[in-house]
Amino acid sequence: MDSIDLGILYFLDIDSRRPVTEIAAILGEKKEKVNYRLNRMFADGTIKRCYAEVNPWKIGYTSYKVYLQFQGVDEKTVDEMYSFLSKEGNVNWIVSCLGRWDMVIDVLAKNRHEFHEIYSRFHRKYSRHILNKVVGVTLEMFFINKKWLSQKKGQVSTSILSGLPEKKADDLDMEILRHLVRRGREPVRQLAEELKIPQTTLSQRINNLAKKEVIANFRCDVDLARFGRIFCKAFVYFSTAPREEEKKLIEYCIRHPDIIFINKIIAPWEMEIDAHAKSFNEFTDMMNDLRERFPHIIRNFEAVAINRGTGSFQSLPPVAQDGRA
Repeated sequence: MDSIDLGILYFLDIDSRRPVTEIAAILGEKKEKVNYRLNRMFADGTIKRCYAEVNPWKIGYTSYKVYLQFQGVDEKTVDEMYSFLSKEGNVNWIVSCLGRWDMVIDVLAKNRHEFHEIYSRFHRKYSRHILNKVVGVTLEMFFINKKWLSQKKGQVSTSILSGLPEKKADDLDMEILRHLVRRGREPVRQLAEELKIPQTTLSQRINNLAKKEVIANFRCDVDLARFGRIFCKAFVYFSTAPREEEKKLIEYCIRHPDIIFINKIIAPWEMEIDAHAKSFNEFTDMMNDLRERFPHIIRNFEAVAINRGTGSFQSLPPVAQDGRA
């Protein structure tokens, strides 16, 4: 992994639909060389996936988070849980953790009644294994590019996802989004053939989804182990503090080289901070430093290391469940 590979990944994470010619021009390298490196990193698993960041509120959904602490489970049972949840079209994100919580699930639902129905199916099957659970409702999400990929102080690219549920995507838009969430770098020609629509129609649709802020950005997932990093999450409890203090905290986190996600949430805690750290100890040191820098707002935090799952959007609810798609 040299500076060229890191440069390709860095600019791909800012916009994973960026053409190879553009990346090559920025890096001052030949297009053929960059294309070869890019294909190699897809083939060897360095790049796990390129995907569209979709704002759930812009397609009529709210993000509900479920935090689970287990009892009497083994690896086989956890595998069964993953398989069960993966078949639920509205389950958008699943990760297993080491620490305070054993699993975190993100469910996209039109309202609290739909969420309850979706979660209840899981709970009825696995309730004997659930020792404790907390449900949270997401208020606002900040997706931040992987600045640690840059060998020098680089560009900060932040997507802010929030709003009230509103439907800004029709059935065809939703089908396009489902493809782009899984394969965000897929060429227009190839995707248009799969969807059986003209390329011009597809290009216009993607551009309109971006203009309407349904698509916030295009990012990429990488294999963190290849970079000697792990995925960590902190649940941050606030003290009573002016809104300005919260704003300063968010601005600092956005600039921090290792932080890649901030979630404002209604839960027992007020914020979640995700980072790609070199170790769990480094992550807790980072969080203690944050608490010292912002003592008037950060009262306490709990930290977990994520040992399974990607931590990015995995799917979108099926059309049949929502007229949204």
